[in-house]
Amino acid sequence: AVVSTQSTGNSVLRYFCVSNLGNIENMSTGSRGDIIATKILRSSNIFPYREAPFNHNLQLFRGKLMYNLDYLNNLSTDQFARDYVTRVFGVMTDMVDRLFQITN
Repeated sequence: AVVSTQSTGNSVLRYFCVSNLGNIENMSTGSRGDIIATKILRSSNIFPYREAPFNHNLQLFRGKLMYNLDYLNNLSTDQFARDYVTRVFGVMTDMVDRLFQITN
């Protein structure tokens, strides 16, 4: 998928990565005494020389799909990243809606 046409030396940025970080409930119960975790954020390392300025991270926690976007801030502004996430969520929501229409 083309995400940018910005040149970085000899290459053009044109790919994105998706990391399935899995179900993290087996790693932690999410509670300790009076403290109960309701959301957990994990991140991955993006190297500045990669051709993928964005990395989408997916994980499951307490039956909920959690998502976060890591990005190279020297290649993307915060606003562009927020807009990009909004568009990605739109596509994901549309796909889920279509799947439910097919199964019902």
